[in-house]
Amino acid sequence: MGLVANILGRPRVLVVSFASADTWSLQFDGEPESVPDLAAVQARAGKAPLLVAVCGYGVIAKDAASDATAKVTAPGSGFLWQRDAGQVVFVREAQVESFAALKPLAIVCGASAADAGRIAAHHYDEHTRLRDLLRPTPESSTLASLLARRIQMPVLCVLLALLAANAFVGARVLDRWQAAQAERTALEKRLGQADNTSRNRAQTLAEWGRIPPHGFAWLCDRAASAVPRDVTLASLTIQPLLKAIEEGRQPRFSENEMVVTGHTRRSESVSEYAAALGTLGLAGQVRLSSVEYDREKGTYTFRINLEL
Repeated sequence: MGLVANILGRPRVLVVSFASADTWSLQFDGEPESVPDLAAVQARAGKAPLLVAVCGYGVIAKDAASDATAKVTAPGSGFLWQRDAGQVVFVREAQVESFAALKPLAIVCGASAADAGRIAAHHYDEHTRLRDLLRPTPESSTLASLLARRIQMPVLCVLLALLAANAFVGARVLDRWQAAQAERTALEKRLGQADNTSRNRAQTLAEWGRIPPHGFAWLCDRAASAVPRDVTLASLTIQPLLKAIEEGRQPRFSENEMVVTGHTRRSESVSEYAAALGTLGLAGQVRLSSVEYDREKGTYTFRINLEL
C-alpha cells in the first residue's frame, strides 16, 4: 500500500450482485445486506473510501485477445471494464450509474462476487498513489476529497500548534527586536553626539591654532623687549588653554589673550613691566591678575594678562 492508502486506511467494499438490470443484492464488507438500501450503505461507509464491485447479470468476461474486447475498451464505448487474468470483464455503464450517487472511489466489475471483491482490493492498492492525485480524472477528484476529509483534523491540529508556537516565539522575537531597536537608537544617538563633539573640537582647535595678525614670534619678541633688568620671565603664552585637552571633552582656551608670568625681587618692577607692556600697542587692556610673595626665596611671582 502506498502513502495515500495508508492515510485513508482500509477501504469499505460494496459488492452488488445483479439478478436483473433493476434487481440486485448487496454485500457490505463481506456481510449480506438484508435491505438493499444505498443510503444506509453510504451512512455506514462514513469518511472511509468506498469501492463498488458489481457482478452477475450484465457482467460479461471475454478473452483479452478476442475481437470483441477492442470495441469494449475503445474510448466512449459506454462500457465499464477491467482486465483480470487474461480476460476483459465489462458491464454497461448505464446499468451501474445509479451507484454513482454513493460517490465511490471507483466502480469495478468481476465475473463473480469473489472476483469482484478481489478486483476492488487490487484496484485500491494500484490506484491510490500520489501520482494518481495529479491525474485530471473523476477518480482523482474523489481521492483528493477523501484524503482532504481524512487529514483535515490532523492538519488543523498542526496549524493550531504552529499558531500557538508562533504566538509564543513571536512575542519573544518581538521583544528582542524592540530591545535591539532601542539599543540601535541609543547607539545612533551616541554616535551623533560623538560626531558633533568631534566637529566642535576640531573647529575649536582650528581657532586656537589660528595665527594672530602680527604672528606669535612678533608678539613674544615685543613682550620680551619690555622686560625690566631685574625681572625674570617664566612663560609667554598666547591664547592659553583653560583646561588640559581631554578625550571626549570640548577644549577651552582664552581667546585673543596673552599671559605673561615671571618673578622679581622688587615689587615695583612688576608695575613697571605692566606699564611698559601697555605702551607697546600689543593689547587693548593690560591687567595684573596676580602678585604673590615667596618669603623663603624673597621674590615676587606675578601674572599679567594682555588682551590682543
